[in-house]
Amino acid sequence: MSLVHLRRVQRISVGPLFRISLCNCSIKNNYSTSKAGSNYGNGGGIYINAGSTCTVEGDASNPITISGNKATRYGGGIYADGATVNIKYCNFLNNYASSGGGVVLEKTTSAQCNMNLYN
Repeated sequence: MSLVHLRRVQRISVGPLFRISLCNCSIKNNYSTSKAGSNYGNGGGIYINAGSTCTVEGDASNPITISGNKATRYGGGIYADGATVNIKYCNFLNNYASSGGGVVLEKTTSAQCNMNLYN
C-alpha cells in the first residue's frame, strides 16, 4: 500500500478509540495545513488522536518509509496526541514541520519504537 500526495482530509487520521495497523507500506508526499482553532496543520503523513492505538510496522529487511510529508505545525511524518503508538522498523526521510519534522508524540505512550530519522 502506498499513500502519496494526499491532503489533510484524505491522509491517515486515526480517530478516538480506534486501532489501526500499517504494515509493508510507504507514506510519501502528503501535507497538512493550518486552520485557525483546529488541529489542522499537524501530522502531514499520519495524525493519531487521543485514545487511539496505532502500530506502524515494517521488518528489518523491508522497513516502512515515511518521506516527503509536510505539516505547517507539528509532526511532518507522524503526529500523535494522547495515543498509544508503536513504531517498528521505519525510516523517516525528509519530512518537514515547523516543529518536529519526523515525529511528534505529545502525551503519548509508546510500547516500542525502532526507527531511523534522516534529514
